[in-house]
Amino acid sequence: MKALETRKKFLEKAKKQTQEALSRKDALIIQAVRSLDDFDDVKALLQQRIAEWFKINFPDLRANDELIARIAAEFGGKENFSEKKLAEIVGEPKAEAIMRVKGESFGAAFDKADSHAMQTLGKQIVGLMEARKETQEYVTSLVEKELKNVAYLTDPILAARLLSLAGSIENLAEMPASTIQVIGAENSLFKHLRQHTAPPKHGVIFQHPAINGAPLEQRGRIARALAAKISIAARADYYTGNFIAEKLKEQFEKRLTQVHEAPIKPRKPSMIRNDFRDRERRPDHGGGFSEKRPPFRPRGEGDFRPRREGDFRERDRRPNFSEGRPPFKPRGEGNFRPRDSGDFRDRERRPTQGGFPERRPNFSEGRPPFKPRDQGVQPRREGDFRPRPKPEFRQEQGDPRPSGESKPSGGFRPKWSGGNKGKGKFRKNRH
Repeated sequence: MKALETRKKFLEKAKKQTQEALSRKDALIIQAVRSLDDFDDVKALLQQRIAEWFKINFPDLRANDELIARIAAEFGGKENFSEKKLAEIVGEPKAEAIMRVKGESFGAAFDKADSHAMQTLGKQIVGLMEARKETQEYVTSLVEKELKNVAYLTDPILAARLLSLAGSIENLAEMPASTIQVIGAENSLFKHLRQHTAPPKHGVIFQHPAINGAPLEQRGRIARALAAKISIAARADYYTGNFIAEKLKEQFEKRLTQVHEAPIKPRKPSMIRNDFRDRERRPDHGGGFSEKRPPFRPRGEGDFRPRREGDFRERDRRPNFSEGRPPFKPRGEGNFRPRDSGDFRDRERRPTQGGFPERRPNFSEGRPPFKPRDQGVQPRREGDFRPRPKPEFRQEQGDPRPSGESKPSGGFRPKWSGGNKGKGKFRKNRH
């Protein structure tokens, strides 16, 4: 009984905590701002589709995808154009130009069914655009209540995106300014940590006009100053609820003025990894190239630098073929270069270990006549790793066979079986 009561208490406590977590407004803000991105994706796809579809009927129309969607939703085709209604959508000057070009258009004519299908899709796209606008107003109103300091300092939609990336207002308040500066640029950050590329200067806060409108050399300092103020504003929104955004914005604008008035430092050279192909110009193996690359010279002009000590490819200087290669000599005319000392293939100078004779035979004039094995078999070389036991040795080891007798014919010997049955197995046959 006690176990059941304890279980019920824990379940009720878990339900209350879940209800409190779901009743927070930050969860609603996160879902609403993510739906804005979904609206943008669907709207862009459908607008592109209806623009291509409508240009079958009116290929001379020059307008953006949003205007084409509104025109298609209103008329469905060029046959149903009205100058008054068209002027309400695109304006009077453009409406007059469209009506003038309409008569000279070479597009295909739409019947009632085609115009109705076009009109239906256009109305759906217009409905998506209106729904996105209403959702954006809803997000703005929620953010101004829950994150009033961050929204005043940046922008309501940017504040909502920061909250969506952080996960909750509590997480955003606990983040340091350095994390807020690069939040949203995780791929670039981890690429910097793995491959030692240039680190990211900013993440989603790049959408702030003070950053994306600044020169490239100043964006890092502006992003650092803005992230510091956002961190303070988020803590004020979560812990105290006091409105301190006006003071924070004044401090940020002062810092922004200092950054703009400061002299622009020259850009640093791009970070280059220690590439194994670029070590000849970097004796210290540091990053980047040397101060100036040497001028390019073709390979045949003697621009070979001596190889480093201990290089396994170190040989004499390569031949200079700039004036032409020497005439080709067949192998049989004595075009053999002596092998290097210590070459594991150098068997011509080591008769004790077997291999080739002192000089390879010259078969340019023809090969010698073939001799069967039993007419002139050469004796085995000394030190052959396969010496055969002599008859006396077999008798000493206790072999019952006489010295001249061969192996008896009886016994089993494994043989590879053919056919489909027993494929892949050994079959023992009596011989």
